[in-house]
Amino acid sequence: MGQETSKTAIQLAEEFIQGKYEKVRLLHQTDKAEVWLAVDSTGSFVVIKNIKLANLPYSMLKAMGKALWPEVIYCAENEAYTIVVEEFINGKSFEELLENKRYLTETRAKALLLQLCDGLIMLHRKGIIHRDIKPSNIILQAVGGHDFVRLIDYDAARIVKEEQKEDTRLLGTKGYAPPEQYGYGQTDQRSDIYSLGITFKEMLGENYNGWLRSILQKCTEVDARSRYQTVTELKSDLLHHRRNKLLKVAGVAVISIAAVLVLWSNWQYSHQEKIIPPAVEEIMEEVKEKVPLPSVEEKAPEVEADKPSSQEKLPSAQENKSNTTESNTAPQGNMADVETGENAVYAKYYKNGERLGGWTDRFDHPITNWGTYSEIPPGLWKNWGDTYPAGWEVRITVENKSNKPWENPYLSVWTKDGVGGESKDYFGKTLAPGGSDVFVVPLSDFKLPALYKDKRRQEIFFTLHATGDQVLFGEKTNITFVLKNK
Repeated sequence: MGQETSKTAIQLAEEFIQGKYEKVRLLHQTDKAEVWLAVDSTGSFVVIKNIKLANLPYSMLKAMGKALWPEVIYCAENEAYTIVVEEFINGKSFEELLENKRYLTETRAKALLLQLCDGLIMLHRKGIIHRDIKPSNIILQAVGGHDFVRLIDYDAARIVKEEQKEDTRLLGTKGYAPPEQYGYGQTDQRSDIYSLGITFKEMLGENYNGWLRSILQKCTEVDARSRYQTVTELKSDLLHHRRNKLLKVAGVAVISIAAVLVLWSNWQYSHQEKIIPPAVEEIMEEVKEKVPLPSVEEKAPEVEADKPSSQEKLPSAQENKSNTTESNTAPQGNMADVETGENAVYAKYYKNGERLGGWTDRFDHPITNWGTYSEIPPGLWKNWGDTYPAGWEVRITVENKSNKPWENPYLSVWTKDGVGGESKDYFGKTLAPGGSDVFVVPLSDFKLPALYKDKRRQEIFFTLHATGDQVLFGEKTNITFVLKNK
């Protein structure tokens, strides 16, 4: 009976998709999957996947919203079959670039690697291993004059299960998949690190011999124990490679000083009247001036276990002057532990003129998992139309306190209300050192939340992007609006 019910659910899903989308072109077909380009009634393209596999992470990706992966619009599955409707990502794949011998520069490769690291950290914290990272699955999208990377095709992905000693499905692409992906153990995030390293070795060209080479070599060690153990470790080396180089120089300098002191000690024994060397502390101060040594806080954090999001436990409501209830949810971990110095850009959020998240100013590190909860009484919202009223807005002021330009900034905004969502990008200007700008997001650009399970609740997500390696305070946040019925 349960099997028949599941089958009926898949049939209903197929009927729903057939009624909502029109297939345009078959993109890909294997014995396990059929992938179509389709279009909806508004002319927007989507990708429809019919996959003869179960236990794929698409429902988890749908709940996680839009990021490195394509946005999952719809998902249905039973014990043997998965149907997915997802965002169509238009752009050039790494595979196309390789075919035309358009290799990446070192600077561009680092920037794209860091983007992939950020996305993979999010996936791995949820226990999702992609298992098929390769040039054809990495797409470049040009937005505002800057490349943004997207990772597609999660048909080979798996969800980590600690009790398993090896994978139940041996999927992936030969040449990019590590040895453990072919029955020599259970894949984990080190497997994605291996595939990422192989891919970027190709993208830099066979003649590349720069500083990234040693990092990519560590990514692609045959023995998983010799690779980076987490993507966070890889990201840390990418960000701090110059600092690490200086540390090596400092280490050599300290060893040299120690050798000099030993030699001096032996020499002093017979020639003490001839020379009195400076104290060790003075020598170390000279080394510190030439080669700054890092503080203990510069260590990259370990990947933390997944914790409940800040929205799972909502604070109690209190009326304020604007007849809305608002409170800030405190962070639950995920605090980036990075050196800021003079390399920071600060973003501050305001809703209808009121500062949001002001408490984050007390921290020396970026906090990226905070949000605001706001209830709107029925006497206010029931007189509105289909969108938020004119004049309601979110402003983000951005100040570049680093000593270099903050280039090609833009703000991504997307909504989620349980039924659907919208997304818009707002573009800013390059900020010179000391410069500032304001992003204005009229909330009337977005529809009010739909009724979903007797609730009208909507999350609006804000994420800032830009070119450069500045540390961004206020990179992302979200506002949850609840339209009360009583």
